Amino acid sequence: MPARLTAWARALPGRMAAWLKALPGRAWTWLKSARGRAVWGRLLLCAVLIPAAPYLTVLWRIMLSGSATDQMVIVYAAAVILVLKSMRRRLKALDAEDDAGDGRADTPRRRPSGRSRKRGAR
Repeated sequence: MPARLTAWARALPGRMAAWLKALPGRAWTWLKSARGRAVWGRLLLCAVLIPAAPYLTVLWRIMLSGSATDQMVIVYAAAVILVLKSMRRRLKALDAEDDAGDGRADTPRRRPSGRSRKRGAR
Protein backbone atom coordinates (compact mmCIF):
# COMPACT_ATOMS: atom_id res chain seq x y z
CA MET A 1 0.00 0.00 0.00
CA PRO A 2 1.20 3.51 -0.65
CA ALA A 3 2.51 5.33 2.42
CA ARG A 4 0.13 8.20 1.82
CA LEU A 5 -2.89 5.89 2.06
CA THR A 6 -1.68 4.17 5.21
CA ALA A 7 -1.01 7.55 6.88
CA TRP A 8 -4.52 8.65 5.97
CA ALA A 9 -5.98 5.40 7.33
CA ARG A 10 -4.04 5.74 10.61
CA ALA A 11 -5.29 9.31 11.10
CA LEU A 12 -8.91 8.38 10.35
CA PRO A 13 -10.01 7.48 13.92
CA GLY A 14 -8.63 10.76 15.25
CA ARG A 15 -10.35 12.80 12.54
CA MET A 16 -13.62 10.96 13.11
CA ALA A 17 -13.37 11.59 16.84
CA ALA A 18 -12.72 15.29 16.20
CA TRP A 19 -15.66 15.42 13.77
CA LEU A 20 -17.96 13.74 16.31
CA LYS A 21 -16.72 16.04 19.07
CA ALA A 22 -17.49 19.14 16.98
CA LEU A 23 -20.88 17.84 15.79
CA PRO A 24 -23.04 19.09 18.74
CA GLY A 25 -21.57 22.59 18.44
CA ARG A 26 -22.19 22.70 14.69
CA ALA A 27 -25.72 21.34 15.15
CA TRP A 28 -26.48 23.93 17.86
CA THR A 29 -25.14 26.74 15.66
CA TRP A 30 -27.29 25.55 12.77
CA LEU A 31 -30.41 25.28 14.97
CA LYS A 32 -29.93 28.91 16.06
CA SER A 33 -29.68 30.09 12.44
CA ALA A 34 -32.74 31.25 10.47
CA ARG A 35 -32.90 27.99 8.51
CA GLY A 36 -32.58 25.91 11.67
CA ARG A 37 -35.32 27.85 13.45
CA ALA A 38 -37.60 27.29 10.46
CA VAL A 39 -37.06 23.52 10.60
CA TRP A 40 -36.82 23.03 14.39
CA GLY A 41 -40.57 23.16 15.06
CA ARG A 42 -41.36 20.56 12.44
CA LEU A 43 -38.60 18.24 13.67
CA LEU A 44 -39.95 18.51 17.18
CA LEU A 45 -43.49 17.85 15.93
CA CYS A 46 -42.33 14.67 14.17
CA ALA A 47 -40.54 13.53 17.32
CA VAL A 48 -43.74 14.03 19.33
CA LEU A 49 -46.10 12.49 16.76
CA ILE A 50 -44.33 9.13 16.64
CA PRO A 51 -45.02 8.17 20.29
CA ALA A 52 -48.41 9.92 20.18
CA ALA A 53 -49.67 7.92 17.17
CA PRO A 54 -51.65 5.33 19.20
CA TYR A 55 -53.46 8.08 21.12
CA LEU A 56 -54.26 9.92 17.91
CA THR A 57 -55.68 6.69 16.50
CA VAL A 58 -57.97 6.39 19.53
CA LEU A 59 -59.14 9.99 19.05
CA TRP A 60 -59.82 9.28 15.38
CA ARG A 61 -61.91 6.22 16.24
CA ILE A 62 -63.87 8.17 18.85
CA MET A 63 -64.61 10.89 16.29
CA LEU A 64 -65.80 8.30 13.77
CA SER A 65 -67.86 6.01 15.98
CA GLY A 66 -67.88 7.40 19.54
CA SER A 67 -70.77 8.83 21.48
CA ALA A 68 -71.82 12.44 21.06
CA THR A 69 -70.43 13.41 24.47
CA ASP A 70 -67.00 11.97 23.67
CA GLN A 71 -66.95 13.74 20.32
CA MET A 72 -68.01 17.02 21.96
CA VAL A 73 -65.15 16.83 24.48
CA ILE A 74 -62.65 16.31 21.67
CA VAL A 75 -64.06 19.18 19.60
CA TYR A 76 -64.02 21.54 22.60
CA ALA A 77 -60.45 20.55 23.46
CA ALA A 78 -59.41 21.27 19.86
CA ALA A 79 -61.22 24.63 19.95
CA VAL A 80 -59.48 25.61 23.21
CA ILE A 81 -56.10 24.70 21.73
CA LEU A 82 -56.78 26.78 18.62
CA VAL A 83 -57.94 29.77 20.69
CA LEU A 84 -54.85 29.59 22.88
CA LYS A 85 -52.60 29.41 19.83
CA SER A 86 -54.26 32.43 18.23
CA MET A 87 -54.02 34.40 21.49
CA ARG A 88 -50.33 33.57 21.74
CA ARG A 89 -49.78 34.63 18.13
CA ARG A 90 -51.57 37.94 18.72
CA LEU A 91 -49.62 38.60 21.92
CA LYS A 92 -46.36 37.94 20.11
CA ALA A 93 -47.41 40.34 17.36
CA LEU A 94 -48.21 43.00 19.98
CA ASP A 95 -44.86 42.45 21.66
CA ALA A 96 -43.07 42.80 18.33
CA GLU A 97 -45.07 45.95 17.63
CA ASP A 98 -44.11 47.37 21.05
CA ASP A 99 -40.45 46.58 20.46
CA ALA A 100 -40.53 48.26 17.08
CA GLY A 101 -42.26 51.38 18.44
CA ASP A 102 -40.86 54.31 20.36
CA GLY A 103 -41.32 52.64 23.75
CA ARG A 104 -44.57 54.43 24.55
CA ALA A 105 -46.99 51.90 23.09
CA ASP A 106 -48.60 51.15 26.46
CA THR A 107 -49.44 54.78 27.21
CA PRO A 108 -52.46 56.13 25.37
CA ARG A 109 -52.03 59.30 23.36
CA ARG A 110 -53.77 62.29 24.86
CA ARG A 111 -56.06 64.20 22.59
CA PRO A 112 -56.34 67.92 23.04
CA SER A 113 -59.52 69.14 24.60
CA GLY A 114 -62.29 70.38 22.33
CA ARG A 115 -61.65 74.02 23.17
CA SER A 116 -57.96 74.01 22.27
CA ARG A 117 -58.63 72.16 19.04
CA LYS A 118 -61.10 74.78 17.91
CA ARG A 119 -59.08 77.86 18.86
CA GLY A 120 -55.56 76.48 18.42
CA ALA A 121 -52.96 75.65 21.03
CA ARG A 122 -52.22 78.32 23.64
